[in-house]
Amino acid sequence: MGIASILLLLQLTVPSELLQESRRLFFRFEEDKCLSEALFETIDAANTANDPVLLAYKGMARATSAACSYNPYTKYSRFQEGRLWIEQAVKAQPNNIEIRFMRLSVQVNAPHFLGYSGQLTEDRAMIVTGLANNPTLLTDAEFTLKLLKFVAQTAQPLAIERQQLDALINQLSHGK
Repeated sequence: MGIASILLLLQLTVPSELLQESRRLFFRFEEDKCLSEALFETIDAANTANDPVLLAYKGMARATSAACSYNPYTKYSRFQEGRLWIEQAVKAQPNNIEIRFMRLSVQVNAPHFLGYSGQLTEDRAMIVTGLANNPTLLTDAEFTLKLLKFVAQTAQPLAIERQQLDALINQLSHGK
């Protein structure tokens, strides 16, 4: 990640801009797992204490940044710290699909020995059902499409959920 990108991130203080950048960077983590560190630093520097969605992104970024450390203690402490922020966000807005998606994304990628996978089925069902009932619930269609594809590819959906996901992906892909 270049200096220009980091400076751009540091300038994002308006929550809506920060949310948009958080969404964009989330889907780039596969290209560079340590983008999560930059995202965490940016959100941590912003005043996001009253925004549960950004708190969930902060938690997800912190937990995901564990992969960027070589020290086992640092890996574990980052993961646990991120996990706590995600759970605080879920507690604040338990029906928020984007928050549930952040938790699901961490749980599907968490090593089994950490024991953080207990809500996968619940979160996946809430995401699929919520978006099946209201495909425009998340106002950003591009983000919603990426979210749906992520869930379809990584969260082991049940057959009925797979059908709903495929229908939603098709609907959003064709702008219907």
